[in-house]
Amino acid sequence: CFGYCESLTDITIPQGVKALGHYTFIRCSNLATIDLPESIVYIGQCCFNHCESLTAINLPKSLQVITAECFCDCKKLSNIDLSNIVDIGRLAFSRTGITTADLRNLTSVEEFCFNGCKDLQVVKLSNKLKHLKKECFARCDDITIEFYGTEEEWEYAASDGEPDDETLYAGSTNINDVAWYSSNADGQPHPADGQSELKPNKFGLYDMSGNVWEWCQDMHEGTGMCRGGSWIHNARNC
Repeated sequence: CFGYCESLTDITIPQGVKALGHYTFIRCSNLATIDLPESIVYIGQCCFNHCESLTAINLPKSLQVITAECFCDCKKLSNIDLSNIVDIGRLAFSRTGITTADLRNLTSVEEFCFNGCKDLQVVKLSNKLKHLKKECFARCDDITIEFYGTEEEWEYAASDGEPDDETLYAGSTNINDVAWYSSNADGQPHPADGQSELKPNKFGLYDMSGNVWEWCQDMHEGTGMCRGGSWIHNARNC
C-alpha cells in the first residue's frame, strides 16, 4: 500500500481500522511517526520492515500478536511496550534498537526474534515461558534476563521462608524499620541499593514491603498482580 514511499514521514491511521496488511509500510525509510488507533487488532508480516527512521510506536491494547519480520531492521526503534503481546513471530524485532523487552505474556520466543539487537539490555520473561527458540537473542551483547516471580514465590521471599511467621511486614513488625510508605517516603520512591537507612529482611532483601509494588505472576490463573505496597500507600496496604 505505502511500501517504498521514501517521502512518507508521519501518518495517522483513523479509528475503526482493524488491520494493517502484509508489507504495508515496508521500506518507508523516513517514516518516523505513526499513530495507531485502539481498533487495530492485527498487523501483517513485514508491515514496518526497514522503517529505519521509526524510533517509537504505541501499540494499542487490542493488539496481541506481532507477526514475522514486522519491525525487522527498524534500527532506531527503541521505545515499544510489549507487555500486552501474547505472540511474536520470527525475526519480528531483529536488528532493532530496542533496549527493554517486557515479554510477561509470552509462552514462546520465536527463532531469531531479537537477533542482533545490540542495545537490548533487559528482557523480562514469565514463568509461563515454555520455549526459547533458535538464536532468539543471538548477538545481543549485554543482555540481562529477568523472570517475573509467582505470588507464591513473593510470599516465600517476603516472609523469610517462614510462611507462618507472624511478623506484620517483610523483616519487622515495625513498618518504619523496613518500608518506605506514605508517612516516611517524602512523596517519592527510594533507591533499593543496599545503602538505605532501612533494614532488609532475613534473606537480605530490601523493600519487600513498601517503596514500589512487586509484579507477580499467578501460576494458577495465568494473570498478574502486585504485592507489597508502595511509597504512596499507608501501613495497612504494605
